Amino acid sequence: MASLPQLAHSGIYLFFVFFLYSGCQSTPVPTGDTVVSVSWVNSSPHAIPYIQTTLCNSATVSLEQLPGYSEVPVSTRQSLTQNCRVETTLVQNGETVSLGSGWLDSPTRKSKNREYNLRVHLQTGAPPRLQLEPVQNLRARMNAAVDHSNVDRRE
Repeated sequence: MASLPQLAHSGIYLFFVFFLYSGCQSTPVPTGDTVVSVSWVNSSPHAIPYIQTTLCNSATVSLEQLPGYSEVPVSTRQSLTQNCRVETTLVQNGETVSLGSGWLDSPTRKSKNREYNLRVHLQTGAPPRLQLEPVQNLRARMNAAVDHSNVDRRE
């Protein structure tokens, strides 16, 4: 049978392990910012049948059919947290392939309304490059693309 000092020592050890574990599993701290869309930028000529991105280990955003050489946004509503991990996977030839994960940096340009687009740049042979930008940047880019395609049709 264990002596009282041995039990006390074991109890302190277990408390210490529990304390460390609970620190790793703490509630994420919100930043007050919100991701309202995710856009994938395909720099390859090949279409991607299905792509999925998980933000802050909670919300998953996906898209079927990402054409080659294109950017396609999808709406979402996800509160950002400090130390937000982002993981991107795709399905190709019936196999799920992880493209890797990364941590979101603070946006280089702040949004007045604190709403952002997560731009996921897909590059062959490299992990995705993540860019957090004001959602107005995405809207301006998409409007410019539409205006440009309308000019092409009129000619």
